[in-house]
Amino acid sequence: MKTRLYRIERISESWERRIVAGGFIQHREIYQDGSRGSWQFYVSRFDSTPAGQYGTCEVATIDGLTTVPIDPDNRIKVNRRWHSRRHWDH
Repeated sequence: MKTRLYRIERISESWERRIVAGGFIQHREIYQDGSRGSWQFYVSRFDSTPAGQYGTCEVATIDGLTTVPIDPDNRIKVNRRWHSRRHWDH
């Protein structure tokens, strides 16, 4: 699998962000010891589907919000790939 490199922007002393394919925004925390957290997408809101069912949510992009699927295991699908709860924040 080919790894894509994206420009990382430090937005504060303890946060970084990058823009990935499709204009999706990811952020990660920088801890006091210099280590970094996981890259995460920002989920703004969810549809009215009950938890544990397939539904949709809105994820931040450089142009606003984009609707993406979310599955019963709380994985979101961004750029044709499923991302676990560890890789998104609300």
